[in-house]
Amino acid sequence: MDKKYQVFISSTFKDLQDARQKVMDTILELHQIPAGMEMFPAADADQWSHIKSEIDRSDYYILILGHRYGSIGPDGISFTEMEYDYAREQNIPVLAFIMDRDVPVKLTDLDNSSTAKKRLEKFIAKAQQNKLCKSWSTIDDLATKVSTSLAFSFTTNPRLGWVRGNQAVSSKAMEELANLSKENRALKVKIEALKKVNEKKPIIKFNFNRSGPLELYYQRELKYSSLRYPEEISFSEIPDYLLDYLDKENVENYNNNLLNIERVIKKYNNELEFYTRAHLNGLEVKMSVSNLGEIKGNNVYVELTFPSSVWVIEEGKEEMAKPSVPVLPKNPVTQAQKKYDDSRLDPVDKLLRNMNQPIGLVSPRLDFTRDYSPLINNRDSVLNNNIVTIHIKELLHTRTFKLDDVYTLVPKSPGEFEVKVSIICEEYSKQEQYTIPLIIHER
Repeated sequence: MDKKYQVFISSTFKDLQDARQKVMDTILELHQIPAGMEMFPAADADQWSHIKSEIDRSDYYILILGHRYGSIGPDGISFTEMEYDYAREQNIPVLAFIMDRDVPVKLTDLDNSSTAKKRLEKFIAKAQQNKLCKSWSTIDDLATKVSTSLAFSFTTNPRLGWVRGNQAVSSKAMEELANLSKENRALKVKIEALKKVNEKKPIIKFNFNRSGPLELYYQRELKYSSLRYPEEISFSEIPDYLLDYLDKENVENYNNNLLNIERVIKKYNNELEFYTRAHLNGLEVKMSVSNLGEIKGNNVYVELTFPSSVWVIEEGKEEMAKPSVPVLPKNPVTQAQKKYDDSRLDPVDKLLRNMNQPIGLVSPRLDFTRDYSPLINNRDSVLNNNIVTIHIKELLHTRTFKLDDVYTLVPKSPGEFEVKVSIICEEYSKQEQYTIPLIIHER
């Protein structure tokens, strides 16, 4: 296929008229198509539009610079520089040819204005950044360098070019293009239909069983009956009259077991404090998930991240079991005192006292490993590290799923916080996230 390239020639006109003509002849000798201001209308208010359209149609751009900056355009820069910038913006290969600065020229071919000279220097510095930039001294030297540079560009950077109409597309290719065009129109129709389908999607919303922010109240001082920590038994402080009723080994075992006893008491006191706070300050919440959209939501996941300022409990306040008072080892001194007192009773009083004691009761052993947490099954949600995850396999549009699960929020400290809500389902391309205010007031 015989392809022709259009080459746009850009330069100032009067001072480089001979150079332009020589370059045009060179392009024609290469059997290519020259283009430039010679082809523009003589007088036209919209000349810049003509220049741009001609550059758009060109495959290569040649810049010739002499000693003049050129006539100024409406943006305050010369038309030649405007053409150069536009060609670069359109990614058209630029070949720059700059006249040697020591070549003698006529005074009429020089700029008289210092402003124009400075602008030309900046323009030359910009043009020298091109990979294909050469200097020239005579028009014959210019023609030779234009010829070799164009031949090199045609090989290393071939462009779209121009061909005769009867060579551009065969009848078979025209038929293929027609089929492709038909297929393209059909695909566009399908895409539009899919867009309309995709516009319909579920709109998943989460709600607590109360509107507005979650509000809790924190009571700093709590009243509850805590257990006192036992003290170590010292033999030097035991009254002499009790020594006959004491077993030294029992006292030593009791003292050695004090650390475990303190752990059990501390655990109980903490559980009792928490139980008291949960009942006085805890807030019971239930949850629901709604689909306000036009289609069903599949595999809906809602994740609630509660702040560290609250405990999240997987049950309501009424279901919380009050901690059982632990059965602790009896103090040997207290038992010795009882034996001493019994020894001083007459037989009748001792019999009456024994009749008032419960029969058949066995004191349970102290269990230091017992887990008092409740076993909870069959829940619609899962709690893990203050994060509640809800999974709904299917949620029809316009329907609301109300969870049976009840959670209790127990405040740790006053302040303003947030519950982070994240929602995702199969129909969503990304997670939707928002926050619900959580305010803890201090009483």
